[in-house]
Amino acid sequence: MNTFGESAQKPPTPHVTNLNTAGEKYQRLLGGPPNSHGMKSGFVSLDAGDSVGSHSTKNAEELILFLEGKGQITLPHGQSMAVDAGQAAYIPPHTEHNVNNSGTIPLQYVYVVSPIRD
Repeated sequence: MNTFGESAQKPPTPHVTNLNTAGEKYQRLLGGPPNSHGMKSGFVSLDAGDSVGSHSTKNAEELILFLEGKGQITLPHGQSMAVDAGQAAYIPPHTEHNVNNSGTIPLQYVYVVSPIRD
């Protein structure tokens, strides 16, 4: 056991993953151990009018990097944020949210989720 009470395992190593931006709706980039210490990430492509579905970050924070298209992030209490290619959005821990494609071309983004330690 290490200082965090986790089993000892081989540490993550540097690696490169190609983004599959041609036709795939979802591609996992990092899924946590053994590829990272706890960080998870993926590539998402939403067609016009589609959404990823409402979900919570739970005990993690999320960074969303928008690569193409226009969208809307809906938050609790009727709040929303317009997003566009070339922007990044931060979602704090324990925040319910949904990403919607509000444009006419695919909304493509990469999300990175990292657990927090209370």
